[in-house]
Parts: sequence; structure tokens; C-alpha cells
Amino acid sequence: MGNQKQKWTAEEEEALLGGVAKHGPGKWKNILKDPDFAPFLTHRSNIDLKDKWRNLSVSTTGQGSKKKSRAPKIKAITAAPIPNVQNSAPAAPLRRNASPDTVMDDAPNSTQEGKNAPR
Repeated sequence: MGNQKQKWTAEEEEALLGGVAKHGPGKWKNILKDPDFAPFLTHRSNIDLKDKWRNLSVSTTGQGSKKKSRAPKIKAITAAPIPNVQNSAPAAPLRRNASPDTVMDDAPNSTQEGKNAPR
């Protein structure tokens, strides 16, 4: 099942970086065919170059090769899910000593929209 992974040498990394500087990212076949870089990359495929470039980009920028930065996702704190068991007794209220005017959210019956709905 495929070749064994071989650790990249400093010469191979330099050839890859030089090839990307000359031909641009995504031109892996051109880099492999270029006589300036081919002698150093004889045991590498275009997929090897792509993967190594992605890993180098992640380690140097800290965010990967994506140019678009994303805001961190904020997770809401929710109560533990109640198992869906038939013929079970109704769940106890989440809050006790609530006044009659207090509106309480009944998690199993609350409506949720879109991709956040339970599956």
C-alpha cells in the first residue's frame, strides 16, 4: 500500500521552497520537471510536494495557507442532553424556586433553527 514515508531532507525542503518561489504554489509538476530542482526531488511526487508545502505553510504562519482569517467559534454552555427513553417520567425542571412569572426554557421542546438543531 504505497511507499513508506521518508523524512524530508533540508535540500529537498530548499528545493521545494525555491520551486514555489519560481513557479508558484500549485505548480508541483513544473517544479518536479525543472532542472534546478529535479535532482533534489527525485524521490518525491507532486502529491508529496503539495502536502509538504501545506505543512510548511501551517508551521510558518500558524494558520495554514488560507488567506481568509476566521473568528474563533464560541460554544454555548448547555445542559446535558436528556436521554430519549419512551415511557419515562417527565424531566424535573432545571431551576427550582422560580417564580410563576419566570419563563423557563424546556430544552427538549424548545425550537432550534438550522444546523444547530439536535440530530
